[in-house]
Amino acid sequence: MPIIGYMSKIPIFSTPREAMNWGATYGLKSYHTHMVNIRTGYMGGVNHKECVTGYRRFIYNQQQIANNNQTTTPTPQPAPTQQPTPPPTQPIQNTPIPPTPPPQPTNTPIGGGGGGGY
Repeated sequence: MPIIGYMSKIPIFSTPREAMNWGATYGLKSYHTHMVNIRTGYMGGVNHKECVTGYRRFIYNQQQIANNNQTTTPTPQPAPTQQPTPPPTQPIQNTPIPPTPPPQPTNTPIGGGGGGGY
């Protein structure tokens, strides 16, 4: 298939038959012409818009098929690690605290001393 150029990333062929064969792959019928370097070239589809639309539709459908055929592989998860069991703890014993005894009287006299006077 001699391709003489591209337009919109779509090949332009040297013969109508090549253009129609290429177009049939994308569900297109017939062909239309473009001038490439003062030479008539042929592109699949009745007109350029139909060609581009058919080509894009085909590519989109192929991508959808590929996406649907992909099997989702679950991401491997690390195995849960066994946490060491802590040693048993001794229960907290509530040991009663004896009451604080009242203060004991001292032999210090109570009363004001009054500082020295002048």
